[in-house]
Amino acid sequence: MKKWLFPICLAPLGQQAQPDFPSLSPSAYLSQQAGDTRIEIWYDRPAARGREIFGGLVPWGEVWRTGAGPCTKIRFDQAVKVGGQAVPAGTFALATIPYPDRWMVILHRDTSLYGAYGYDLV
Repeated sequence: MKKWLFPICLAPLGQQAQPDFPSLSPSAYLSQQAGDTRIEIWYDRPAARGREIFGGLVPWGEVWRTGAGPCTKIRFDQAVKVGGQAVPAGTFALATIPYPDRWMVILHRDTSLYGAYGYDLV
């Protein structure tokens, strides 16, 4: 019995020794007042970690989730114009299509998508 008592007492200490590493793509939140409009953005910050992002990890001309992990969400508390297009108040998923000389911004209502998967470009 005595030879098992010491290891049994030490066993719970091993559970506490697990390091808590930071997320590779930590979540972030931004809230900004632009005139009368409150704009909020929820996203996961991607980390380059030495990789070529645009034109590499994120190919030119393909839909990108504009972040890492779940889809990036943007909320406007009142109607706005984005690129000359009227956008009603509400929460939208934000995706982009990067090109070497410009970016296409995509707002869509389905905020439950993971990243940009399931989005069909029409």
